[in-house]
Amino acid sequence: LASLTVPLASPRPPHWPLQMAASALFILAAVAASAVVASAKEEVRQVEHFTGVHASDGIEVRVNTSAGGSSSLTLSSTAEGLSEVRTHVDRWGTLILYRAPGAGSSHVVAQATVPGPLTYAGATRGSAVLGGTVAGSMVVSSGSRIVAEALASSRDVSISASATSAIELSGGRVPGISVSCSSTSSIKLGELRADSASISVSSRSSVSGITVGSATATASDASSLVFAVTGRVGLSCTNSEVHISGPGRVTTWSSWGCKLQLPSAERGAGAQAVASVFP
Repeated sequence: LASLTVPLASPRPPHWPLQMAASALFILAAVAASAVVASAKEEVRQVEHFTGVHASDGIEVRVNTSAGGSSSLTLSSTAEGLSEVRTHVDRWGTLILYRAPGAGSSHVVAQATVPGPLTYAGATRGSAVLGGTVAGSMVVSSGSRIVAEALASSRDVSISASATSAIELSGGRVPGISVSCSSTSSIKLGELRADSASISVSSRSSVSGITVGSATATASDASSLVFAVTGRVGLSCTNSEVHISGPGRVTTWSSWGCKLQLPSAERGAGAQAVASVFP
């Protein structure tokens, strides 16, 4: 009888199913990414001339300065997201951006070009204002943030952060400033300088990074306050930590359960600290 030879099948690579699955996942991810890119759209929104910005409802605003003294607005999002954005300019020249009632949560980025420093910067309900110099007041609340290059004004200004929000500056100069920070918020003022200041921080919040000529300062409810002084400061503190540096003079009006680091302890005879604790 003639011998019958049956060829053996080549064994399948032991990890073939895993390799195929990985390749399939990679292809699906690439397709999904392409779909996202393809769905992003831009719109040049026609608005009146503006010099300030206020954003809400999770809108992110990126601020640029125009060399020609003009203002403009470009929005980027999905087609649905763009249709849900509402814009108008108020009588003070502030551009207001928000979403229509019942709108979705598509990410919206606004490129705002202004003729110079922002006359006002505001953000609320998870929004952000990023970049540029500010020459007016700044207000942020409800999980929002403002990051600016500088705060520079010839007039007194105010800064407020509340409800788990944040403000961050690199520096600048103002004659007078009112700073309020509350409800687990943060204000970082960098190398900002002010002739006079009123500073209040409360409810597990923090303020840091300003040099003042004179000030009144209040810290309470497990908060942190760090700044430098060249003149006089009146301080009230409750259950918080305060660190004041510089050649100034600090009068402690009240202190309950606080950790204080004042100029005299840091600089010796070159500065003084006066502790007056009232029952």
